[in-house]
Amino acid sequence: MAKNTRSAFKISLALLISSSLLIPSALSAHAAETPAPAPSPSATGTYEEQLAAYKVAFDAYKIALDKYKQDRRTVEAAHKIDIGKYELDVIAFEEKHEVELVTINDAFKAAIDKARSDQRNSQSGANTPEARNSLRTAMNAAVMAATKTRKSAIDALGDIPVKPERPVFTPPPVEPRKPMQNPKGNKNQKNPANPP
Repeated sequence: MAKNTRSAFKISLALLISSSLLIPSALSAHAAETPAPAPSPSATGTYEEQLAAYKVAFDAYKIALDKYKQDRRTVEAAHKIDIGKYELDVIAFEEKHEVELVTINDAFKAAIDKARSDQRNSQSGANTPEARNSLRTAMNAAVMAATKTRKSAIDALGDIPVKPERPVFTPPPVEPRKPMQNPKGNKNQKNPANPP
């Protein structure tokens, strides 16, 4: 009977060790899944068996926690680099946008001034209502064309860079609970003197 108990204990320890090696500890910056908890010690068996299982589970938990912390530090460092690059990109964008906008607005103003000048120069020869109407139509078309060209040029400048989102971390691994020893003898301890 003792041989069977030892054999079962060895099997349960082997299962705990193998399952602890399979704990998913790799951290994904945007993963919605919660990490698998460290294996908790079995609630059955003697206190010594539970304590041995707890030690295995606690070692696996420490490994998973160290990996979690390392992965988190790596992701946070990468996020800091992304934020620094974003800030430089914003400065570069604003400087370029400011210079280009002056050029675009100058070209727009020149197009409007030319349309007005053309209209004024042609007014002396416009003696009929149809001719004056034609001049107004040409002026409106020139303004619309200049406005469309200006908008296209501003759109071509692109959008301001988007700030990187702060990474979302999964909760850390859960520490296994240490088994409690009953001062009057563990409830789970098998007592051959009082068979069930």
